[in-house]
Amino acid sequence: MKQKTRIGLGVVLLLVLCMISIPVGASVVPDTVEFTLNPGETATESKDVCIPAVPAMADVLFSFDLTGSMGGILATAKANGIDIITGLGGTGVDIQYGVSSHMDYVGSYESCGYGPYGPVDYGDASYGDYPYALDQSITSVVLDVTDAINGLSLGYGADGPEDYTRVFYESYADETTGWRTGAKKVMVHFGDNVPHDCNLEEGISGGTWTTGVDPGRDGSVGTSDDLDLQTVLDGMATNNVMLIECHTSTASQ
Repeated sequence: MKQKTRIGLGVVLLLVLCMISIPVGASVVPDTVEFTLNPGETATESKDVCIPAVPAMADVLFSFDLTGSMGGILATAKANGIDIITGLGGTGVDIQYGVSSHMDYVGSYESCGYGPYGPVDYGDASYGDYPYALDQSITSVVLDVTDAINGLSLGYGADGPEDYTRVFYESYADETTGWRTGAKKVMVHFGDNVPHDCNLEEGISGGTWTTGVDPGRDGSVGTSDDLDLQTVLDGMATNNVMLIECHTSTASQ
């Protein structure tokens, strides 16, 4: 039987709250200590621990997969995004929000073993597919954010995997996103498939599999801006963008 699994709003809200509340830069002084002891001797060391307070600012970027397979869940995902904004209103933290969206690259691609019988269509221009859009930069105007979310509409997306790698990349590469200096940065992505990547699950399972290269901003395979999922996730970590993946999947049971 087919079963649709959805992550609940309460769980997502809790995850966002936890990420916003994680202290950054805790320190222990002295950070190391070394004693040379003879048998039967003991030593005592006092340490000062400094745990920073909850950050005064946090920015949350909502990102939505708008491919056709999201048709049954997009309305719920959009409502959840708006409800998260409402739920975070009483935290006492200065929180601002932004919105991005994507479908997939328009074009046919054959790479790293994906599409062994010929090029695979990633997206469909006739449906207005696009790989990435910043629909609303980070702002304090909640109405602009909710209007951006409510204005999102479905495209198509021709194959199963989507360009999540590109969307994650833009979370730190798009200089117009508007992350504020000193703010905790959280990306909440709503999707239902896997990213394009030549070595998906590298370092996670016993092997890897291919879902085709992510061609990057120029949309062409084999150029210097092709994207690798693991490298992009490292980039998010380096740029202190925390990712929450809200995933809807269909599994056989």
